[in-house]
Parts: sequence; C-alpha cells; structure tokens
Amino acid sequence: MHAYQEDLAYIHESGFTRLAKGAAQELQARLPANTTDSRKVVELGCGGGTLAELLCQAGFDVTGYDISPEMIQLARARAPKAKFRVGSFVDAEIAQCNAVAAIGEVFNYLFDERNNAQVLETVLEGIYSSLQPGGLLLFDVAGPERAQALSTQSFAEGDDWTVLVTTSCVDNILSREIVSFRKVGELYRRADELHQLLLLDPDTIVTLLEHIGFKAERLSAYGNQKCPVGLHVFAATKSND
Repeated sequence: MHAYQEDLAYIHESGFTRLAKGAAQELQARLPANTTDSRKVVELGCGGGTLAELLCQAGFDVTGYDISPEMIQLARARAPKAKFRVGSFVDAEIAQCNAVAAIGEVFNYLFDERNNAQVLETVLEGIYSSLQPGGLLLFDVAGPERAQALSTQSFAEGDDWTVLVTTSCVDNILSREIVSFRKVGELYRRADELHQLLLLDPDTIVTLLEHIGFKAERLSAYGNQKCPVGLHVFAATKSND
C-alpha cells in the first residue's frame, strides 16, 4: 500500500497547500525572470501540482516527480503545461536546470524505504551537479523538535472531508497514523494511512550542503508563509564558478 492514495491526495490538495504557495513566491523572487535559459525548475515531491501550476503561470518550465500516482494524476490536471513523472526523489533523473524544489518534508519521508542519511547525501550531490552555475535548491526538513511541537492527536476538516492524525516518535522516526473521511455521494468514505519520517538535524544539513559546495541560507518562511516549529527551510545556492 503506497502513500497519498486517492482520498488523502485529494484532501492534501484541498487543505494543505499553504507552503507550496509560499514557495512559489520565494522561487519567483530568487530566480531571474527575463531570460529563457533561467526558467527550468525541477520539483521533487510535487504533490498535486500547486507549486507547478503557479510557476507555469509565471512562465517557468517545470518538471515534477512524486511517488504517489494519485498525486501525479491531480498534478497533471492542475498544471497541464508542466511535465510530471511518478517516481521517488531517491532516483529521480534531474536534467540541467536552474532550480530544484522539495517542499513539505520531502527528504524526511520514508515512503521509499531506501531513504536514509547516506542516500540523502547522494541525492544532494546529484542535485548540485544538475544545477546550472548560480542555481538554487529550495527545500525544508523536519527536525527533531518537529515531534515535540506536534500534538499527539490533531484534527482538520474541509467542506467534504475530515482528517484525524495521531503522532508518535521513536528513535528519531516520526510516525503519523492518518484516518481520513471524504464525502462520496451521501456517505463518507474512510481511508487509513501510516506516514513515517526520518527526522533530520538542521545543523547537520547545513554542514552537508557546504561540504558539497552549496552556499546555504536558512529561512524562517517561504515567501509570506511562515513555517511551523521544527520545519527548517534552506535556500542553497551553487556557486557561479
């Protein structure tokens, strides 16, 4: 059973796109907008296409990857001008580009069980190689304090859905037991998913980025969207040399 199946994918795109919208602002502010060759963006963990849609509207050439086929289906409908592929960030084939984005704990998720600290280092090295000189990697990671900041149980609802989340943390693995109810006709359909995240130390991430060759900047927000406690945002730039 894979993550972000039909109902939870729909719920995520209905009620949890705030950071993606802020990331669109951040990318547009940081990337040159007046030359054809400075508008290629690759998005890892693209979800339902919110960021891709906004970037395409601004004239960017976007390619998105997500491990959830249901998310990719939503993304293709939302942002038909972008290119989307079902796949993990672990082995995504990233062409030469001017920016890579991974918004919303993408590098923490253990949907791909190959993911670990060493694999992440390899992924970041690959991104560095794929970026044009001066290129940008914009992403966030959930740190250990993310578990402390989250309630053990939380609840959210929209016009036609409700979601309940039970959170626990053992050995730096954050687990979210997610129960969703989506209205289908006159009834509500239940779906259950378990999401697990490997929590990452932000200082270690900075050290890793700098070792690879990035200039690392830590942000407190994506555009005008402030990030929750324990979610650490990085703007990592490749040198122009």
